[in-house]
Amino acid sequence: MNRRDDNYYDDRLQDIKLDEITSSERNKDVLQKFHHGDPNLTNLLVDMRREGDSDDESDDEDEIIFTTDYELGTDDLGWLGFDIGRSEHLIKLNLFDLPYHPAELHNEQMDALTRGISRNRSIVGTYN
Repeated sequence: MNRRDDNYYDDRLQDIKLDEITSSERNKDVLQKFHHGDPNLTNLLVDMRREGDSDDESDDEDEIIFTTDYELGTDDLGWLGFDIGRSEHLIKLNLFDLPYHPAELHNEQMDALTRGISRNRSIVGTYN
């Protein structure tokens, strides 16, 4: 298995198909906004609960919700981290219910997510 470091995502960026990353339409939309550098994506809630269990509404009307279902074996967390690391517009990041799953793939995705968050220079506040 390839380690999901920055090169892993850089090498696949041009050929990526969002359907292969996540089965969630909402997450596809969020990732697409990141990939296109959407300047309106400034406030993100990352909800790690199973998608069907989370509220579809945020208390903050400007907040975009990204919910992951890591049991499906998708790589949405890794790509989210990659995109967060490259974002110049994201100002507020709200992390909710971070998972703890021992699977190797999941750990690589969480590593990619945390690396991306730590690389980002536009975020002025994180909340959990």
